[in-house]
Amino acid sequence: MEHVRHIKAHSRAIIFKDLMNVLLSSVILFGVLLLLEELYMHLSGLHQMTHELEEAVLHNDFEAFQKVTLPEMPLASRIIGAVVYLLTIVVELGYEGYALRRARGETPKAWDILPKAKFFLRLYVIWFLKAIIVGAGLALFIVPGVYLFYGYRQAVYIMFDNPELGAIECMRRSRLMMKGRRVQLLLHDVTFILWDLLCVFFSPAAVWVTPYKAIAHALFYTEISGTEPVIEADDSAIE
Repeated sequence: MEHVRHIKAHSRAIIFKDLMNVLLSSVILFGVLLLLEELYMHLSGLHQMTHELEEAVLHNDFEAFQKVTLPEMPLASRIIGAVVYLLTIVVELGYEGYALRRARGETPKAWDILPKAKFFLRLYVIWFLKAIIVGAGLALFIVPGVYLFYGYRQAVYIMFDNPELGAIECMRRSRLMMKGRRVQLLLHDVTFILWDLLCVFFSPAAVWVTPYKAIAHALFYTEISGTEPVIEADDSAIE
């Protein structure tokens, strides 16, 4: 656990070095994700369906509740909705690239959280393949799913480090890189449980917790990939 403590202290040191920019990056991230979510909800008709369900519950109208169905979507709305959903995935994964640059001592601007267009397709393919493989593992039993999930955790970082590689090769390299390290990363994640619970009960805390976790995960990758971060950790940083 000493190793995990050092990584977390290092992550805090990186954040405090450029605190306002890092926190602003979180605000921009959540703003973009919220905008995309609202757009998707509107295009898919989920907003209307949710409103009808709330009205039925509010008036204890069980019959009306049963009649609520998802509205039919025009083909154009379905296509746009699918594109918006895919953009949400790309933005979330793209933030890992921003965290990786921070972990290496770079000082990207807050708006650099959005990945370059050339990464879009591979980010989606990695997400899709991981969802299929991990989902199959979870269907068999929880342990195989967790094992597979941690095996491919480094695929996105590898893609950003090696833009010439395809999605499948990035996943293969991640699996090889994580041999013998899955438990170590699992314990690393466990130490963030209280922070995650704080975000559940006090959502604004995510503005701090998101970069804290993301940079810590990126630091883990830089260590196992042989790339040492530039900034030295300050163990006096606030836990």
